[in-house]
Amino acid sequence: MTSLMLENDAATTSRNDLALIPTPEATETWQPIPHSDVVDVAESTLNRHGFEIIDSAFGIKGDDGAQMFATLDLQSKINAEVRVAVGLANSTDKTLSAKFCAGERVLVCSNLCFGGEVDIAAKHTLNGREMFETRIDAAVAGLEPFIMASTQRIARLSGRIIDRDEANSIMLRAFESGLISSRQLMPLVNEWRNPKHEDFEPRTLWSLQNAYTEIMKPRQASQPAKAARESMAFQRFLTAV
Repeated sequence: MTSLMLENDAATTSRNDLALIPTPEATETWQPIPHSDVVDVAESTLNRHGFEIIDSAFGIKGDDGAQMFATLDLQSKINAEVRVAVGLANSTDKTLSAKFCAGERVLVCSNLCFGGEVDIAAKHTLNGREMFETRIDAAVAGLEPFIMASTQRIARLSGRIIDRDEANSIMLRAFESGLISSRQLMPLVNEWRNPKHEDFEPRTLWSLQNAYTEIMKPRQASQPAKAARESMAFQRFLTAV
């Protein structure tokens, strides 16, 4: 079952309880979209395009649950080991736009990595909800090409063998590029050299990506929206190697 790892200032919640979280009164220029509406739009759009949601998880953060984060795991698979997942984010305190992005859920370890191919946002403005509905419809329509591109990319990463020196060079370049911090560098090196899951013992770029997503789980807990952007950047970097 999918779960969200959340730190002390955040909490998991249920789909039904999202509707109970208060939404502030709108102003002329700021029209906050309720958390439950963001999820409703995502679910209905996915269903309309033929994508089945098989699992979901929801988290809230901030005063009165002002920030919401969610993952929806889909029946659609990229390959035998990787399932399509989408991420949602929203806020009713002006900290986040309504967001939707697509990613990959690795079944053996629940590692989650988002790509930048399907990534939309809509601000909480006068026409924000209509804009979100329009953009998410286009994004979901792009999921099939995303699945095809992800299948090809994962196959390439899985077949790209790297030795110790090249792996060290890649991780150092990721640090120098600001994709990982000084505090994350050694955990990444250690996870790469001694992976927690035997599926990632092959010395490939795919194993290195999963070493990254493994050590980034604390970031996903503390700052889910930022972690999603960072995983997109790291994925682009690794794909270009």
